Amino acid sequence: MPRLRIIFNPAADRGHAAEKEPIIRNALGKAIHAAESEGRSYDLDWVSTEYPEHAIALAHEAAAQQIDLVVAVGGDGTIHEVINGLMAVEGGQRPRLGVIPGGSGNDFAHNFGVPDDIDEVVRVIMEGVERPIDLGMLTDDQGRCVYIDNTMGIGFSGVVNINTRKRKWLRGFFAYLVAVLETIISPPWLAFRLTVDDKEPFTRELCMLSINNGPREAGGFPTGIGALMDDGLLTFLMMRKMGSLRLLRYLPVVMAGKHLNYPKFFTSENAKRLSVETDRPMVIHTDGEVFSTADMGLHALEIEVVPGAVQVMSAN
Repeated sequence: MPRLRIIFNPAADRGHAAEKEPIIRNALGKAIHAAESEGRSYDLDWVSTEYPEHAIALAHEAAAQQIDLVVAVGGDGTIHEVINGLMAVEGGQRPRLGVIPGGSGNDFAHNFGVPDDIDEVVRVIMEGVERPIDLGMLTDDQGRCVYIDNTMGIGFSGVVNINTRKRKWLRGFFAYLVAVLETIISPPWLAFRLTVDDKEPFTRELCMLSINNGPREAGGFPTGIGALMDDGLLTFLMMRKMGSLRLLRYLPVVMAGKHLNYPKFFTSENAKRLSVETDRPMVIHTDGEVFSTADMGLHALEIEVVPGAVQVMSAN
């Protein structure tokens, strides 16, 4: 009998995810009833998160209990936590992952092709196929290690992530857009020393370095054009140091996904490993979660791809 653990984050989407709980429970109930009528049984365990990073512990616990499938119900932060819980165990003991989007941006779900219809999402979880995805593994100069499933950003997007949290009454893409405009008023920049794979290091003055496993972040900003979740590579975007007016000019270009047509200011490469050093402390988000603020004094990190790290339920 397959064992499923549903990890539900009622605080996702500024607390609006809680409104979806009866709808999701009803869809799961119908799917299990239909399966039982065909002679297939499921052992379903539903747990709700109660505090930040609780999903990490719940996913790790599920792996230790040999649960077959862990389903993350929430936004990108919930998926990020669940994956980090799953990665705390060896690959052979790692449950498969299912995703039911219930967050503000839902970028991972969009990048992975998760359906919008809840009944179709449940069908994919129950009857779909396993598809391996890569992860990024970030290790910093303070001894922390975290896994990234979709994207991480240093500089501009890290500050945007913090600014987004200031206005709890805004949701979705509009919340990110307002935070972007606020960040443009006083854009951050850092002097970077970068080493890509085994190539010679180089230096750049950048407003932003975005490292992507999937093509979009922040509810729809395409910072990882061409990024694939299963190609064994990470795609990183360098946005050169710019002033407020130029950033404002290029904002619609970025939103339209046309920024790589302007290589003087935007360049993108693929890599298996990237070493980063900066002259001043980094502000970083990882899958939309705050990883580092300026007062934490983080100056160096490494990120490398972990190919095929997690099996995710997919329609095809």
